[in-house]
Amino acid sequence: GGISRAIFEMVKGETAASKMAGLNAMDALIEVESEELRATLITRFANYLRLTLPCDDSPTMQLAARVLGHLARSGDAITADFVDFEVKRALEALASSPRSETRRLAAALVLRELARSVPPLFYMHAPAFLRTMWWGVRDPSRQVREHTVQALRAVLAL
Repeated sequence: GGISRAIFEMVKGETAASKMAGLNAMDALIEVESEELRATLITRFANYLRLTLPCDDSPTMQLAARVLGHLARSGDAITADFVDFEVKRALEALASSPRSETRRLAAALVLRELARSVPPLFYMHAPAFLRTMWWGVRDPSRQVREHTVQALRAVLAL
């Protein structure tokens, strides 16, 4: 529909302000009452969020990770598969992207938000996270290290 198209245009926009406007619109629509509309929007929003994670703007990535956590908390039937996919994708990025700081930062942010937002769904990934998180803890980037440690705190609280 028109709303999701407008959000897509904002999220793929050139500026951080445009991306953040699209992310905030997504966040507001996640809790929409219509089950039919929610199922469609959640699938689209998951795909739109992948456009902003990673990006060159840290505050935009932080907002995108928070929206991703909110989307995961929405609790639809597709949530478990969505969380499983995103956690595996983030773990792979954290461990295998030595040249891409933004990709590693996006991975640390996603892992932190999913561990905080949906602990029961993240729990099955805890052993893989504990094996992989050392890459993030030893990362040259202070931001990646800090967000990986925050993710570790959330995982240890599971």
